[in-house]
Amino acid sequence: MSMPERLESPSGDPDDFLASEATRIVRAEMVRRGISFRQLAEALERMEGHPVESVQTLINKVNRGRFSLAFFLRVGRAMGMESLDLNPLAPAEYVRPRVGRPRQSKAP
Repeated sequence: MSMPERLESPSGDPDDFLASEATRIVRAEMVRRGISFRQLAEALERMEGHPVESVQTLINKVNRGRFSLAFFLRVGRAMGMESLDLNPLAPAEYVRPRVGRPRQSKAP
């Protein structure tokens, strides 16, 4: 088993890197499963039996990336996640594809 690489972030704070990674993981799962924040809020409500978070609160919390493991597990279960792969995500895995014409890449 290899040792993980050193965590780097523009600010130099490893927690910023981890918060960003937490956001990417949740958003990547949402994109893969076609789940919106509204649908996630509704799934959490069904799971808990009462309103848990407003849609805007969920958006803010996920975008900040600074949430508890308990919140992460509730969100994962609400989306139907059964496992978690902690390999680094490529940018294409967490960015929603554009609708319409694909962008043309510029030749060097």
